[in-house]
Amino acid sequence: MSCSIDGTVRLWDVAGPCLNVVQLSSAFLYSLCLLPGGLAVSGEGGNLYVLKEGKLDQGIQIPALSVWCCESLPDADILVGGSDGVARIFSAHVERAAPLADREQMREQLAAQKHSKQTVGDLDLSKLKGPEALNERGTEGQTLMINRAGTVEVYQYSGGDWQNLGVVQDAYDKDKHELDGKKYDFVINVDVEEGAPPLKLGCNKEDDPWNVAQEFINKHSLPQAYLEQIAEYIRKNTGIDNKVMNYDPNFSDPFTGGGRYVPPSSEPGQVQSPALGQTRHFPAHRVLTENVPDAAKLIKKITEHNTSVNENTRLSSEEMSHFEKIATKTSEGQELDKADMDLVAKLLSWEKTLLFPCIDLARSINKTSPAFFELTDKFNIAVTNYKTDSTSCVRVALRLLVDITCQHTQYCVEHFVDLVAPAMDCLNTTDKKFVCMSLYKILFNMTCVDTDQVTSRYLLDSVSKLLEYIQRELTEKDKIETMQFNLLVATGNLLTRHPQLKEFVNRSLVEKFSAAKFSHKIRITAGEILAISS
Repeated sequence: MSCSIDGTVRLWDVAGPCLNVVQLSSAFLYSLCLLPGGLAVSGEGGNLYVLKEGKLDQGIQIPALSVWCCESLPDADILVGGSDGVARIFSAHVERAAPLADREQMREQLAAQKHSKQTVGDLDLSKLKGPEALNERGTEGQTLMINRAGTVEVYQYSGGDWQNLGVVQDAYDKDKHELDGKKYDFVINVDVEEGAPPLKLGCNKEDDPWNVAQEFINKHSLPQAYLEQIAEYIRKNTGIDNKVMNYDPNFSDPFTGGGRYVPPSSEPGQVQSPALGQTRHFPAHRVLTENVPDAAKLIKKITEHNTSVNENTRLSSEEMSHFEKIATKTSEGQELDKADMDLVAKLLSWEKTLLFPCIDLARSINKTSPAFFELTDKFNIAVTNYKTDSTSCVRVALRLLVDITCQHTQYCVEHFVDLVAPAMDCLNTTDKKFVCMSLYKILFNMTCVDTDQVTSRYLLDSVSKLLEYIQRELTEKDKIETMQFNLLVATGNLLTRHPQLKEFVNRSLVEKFSAAKFSHKIRITAGEILAISS
């Protein structure tokens, strides 16, 4: 079963063909769930529909702009989530009804909502007949719309009686987009973390991009250094370029150093240096992460590889069933036990050419149950496997290493030589882009904590080496801007904590990022580094 923004509910064959279509509404439908003998569907307009035998059985109005989701509970009750931020449960059993005061409050909310609404689409509610019109006799096939407390219902006369065909929905405003219960001229996706789902940002034509960006940063607890990048992204993707009136150049905003940050105009190739002690992008303290592996893909890949491994490490059918439970428990964040640990250990003993999905399983377990592995075990799994000739093992081992630097940053700093030197050697593999995508996160994360001067010097050299390598070996199509920016910020992190390292900064390399071909945030960050290292 599926529902769609075209207002239809569809029944599909598992092989692909559509078996049946029910046109339930003219508005968007967002979610559905199966019920005993039927299903529930939620959508735009605050409507919850209950269908039985492929036909509308009941419509339930909710005091919200939209009903985003619905779910069937074990007792056949329906749980719904509305755009007003309220979860409600509806039941067919009277004994489970909410207290009278709660029901009265919902009736009042519905009444207030309907009172403020005088039209549905192009229909004037005041000109429609009420439910009493259903007492009149009609002609076979005649249709009739009635106003029932602000809801327009459609009936057809058939077999000597009026049959309810459904509810007329308000036309969806295609010039507006809804987010969190509010309407916006624009709703855009903002990628703030590689591998993670994008965050949605809403704004209107009259909004100031920098104000919207600041509210977005506050809402999602993002680094303040993202302000300019997000504001520029809003301008680029919406065409909004509103100016703030009555701007006071003497006002100092603690976030941006001005009343509102506006990108400075500069000649191509020139970067404006920050004022003494002021930097926009560093020091940064939020570590960079990797996404959680997909449990279904892990099960599929390990099942495939199980037929090819040595017989003494191959999983039996009982062990395969146990493994699938482990993968499910991991994806749901459930705690694992000793028997689970023993089976995972067996998987990690597979030969290198087939091992990579098992390392990804260990990474998934580490994400959801970080106490499952001893720290030294996690460390050894990562280091051992990124030293292999298997490209796939190197990939997932480096991902695990990124996770470890997020959870145990100080430990990784203390074992810097054992960790980073062999990891940097991975640059000699053929999978250059992917290795760089993990290495820049590893190095960045290690600059987010305090380090001694000697380790910081080695870190600075490694950051410079990777930055230079990316410039030389990768191209723009490899999406290197994020890597370049974060490595520059990592350099700034180290210089902020250890100003005496400025004599070891590769200034000729950093100066290259002052060129006009680079983004504004990269040019600004490069200028900041050059200023504090001079």
